[in-house]
Amino acid sequence: MFVFTDYEQFVEILTQRPFKLSNFAISRLNEQAMKYLTEIARNRFDNIMLTLETMPRTLLLVIRNLNTIRAIGREHGDPVNRYMVMARIATKGAFISRDTRMCDRLAGVVQLCYFEFKLWYDSVKQWTAKFCWRLLTLLGRVPESLTDVMDHHVI
Repeated sequence: MFVFTDYEQFVEILTQRPFKLSNFAISRLNEQAMKYLTEIARNRFDNIMLTLETMPRTLLLVIRNLNTIRAIGREHGDPVNRYMVMARIATKGAFISRDTRMCDRLAGVVQLCYFEFKLWYDSVKQWTAKFCWRLLTLLGRVPESLTDVMDHHVI
């Protein structure tokens, strides 16, 4: 049975971006940031390749399909927040069980509400980052060399 021991690495493989972007401020997204990302990838490449080699083929197919969906979504302007949709589907039955006591069900509802709040909060953060990025781009505060990279890969 295949089990991920490093959930952050699995998230990075699925989303194809660093799990923790908190180290990046918009004012510092320059050559230094790109060097940092390259160095992280270089240091973790062997571990990522080992993970991909031991991963079940069906899971690799899912990841490949996600890449196709990601590309199609990008072509259409990302009309659907696929991360939020996938998170909801993946956790659909995890919070509420019909075979438990009433207090367990209530705890499940509370956890589900907290999960939905976290999804909403994350989408607000992403929207704010995109808005700020576009505003800075319109004001000419972003170098041309970073515009395409940031629009398609990080934000």
